Amino acid sequence: MSPAGESITGNARCNSVGGTYDIAGGLLTLDALMTAAFCGPDDGSLMRSEEAFAAVVHGGTVEVSFRGDRMVWSNGVDSLEFVSVDTPPTTEAFVPPRFSVVGRLNCTPGYVSEVRVPDTGQSPLEIAKEADPNVVIVEPGEPLWHSGLDAEGNVVVELALGDADRADYQVWTCED
Repeated sequence: MSPAGESITGNARCNSVGGTYDIAGGLLTLDALMTAAFCGPDDGSLMRSEEAFAAVVHGGTVEVSFRGDRMVWSNGVDSLEFVSVDTPPTTEAFVPPRFSVVGRLNCTPGYVSEVRVPDTGQSPLEIAKEADPNVVIVEPGEPLWHSGLDAEGNVVVELALGDADRADYQVWTCED
């Protein structure tokens, strides 16, 4: 997590985290923190990690303490421990791509690659074409989901918009 003024942004392994905060007297008050978009198939560890994070931060007020180079957030029941590092981990090192299908996008025998694109009002078609120039049309799917198709009708990009204010698009494409 990297605070910037009165806002905070980061990643909870799958979904984006962002919102406003206030800190006073060792208590951190958070508002509108986590997006809720599909994390893709996994062994369950991504969702368990995010659920543990959400259990602490969705209570609203978190006690903040420090232990050496570690910062601990606690809601009185659950706690999160953050370790200070010189540079943030890369996405590849932090959440390696381990699945080959997301939505209608099937990357078998390769894997799905994900990037995050801030929602600045651009259209899903613009985002899909940026991810893969072969996209000619975007079909809407479930709410907040879109599939980018190439000229042959193959799904080559999947998009999902988080359902929080200032959300990111999750954009999935195939890698070998």
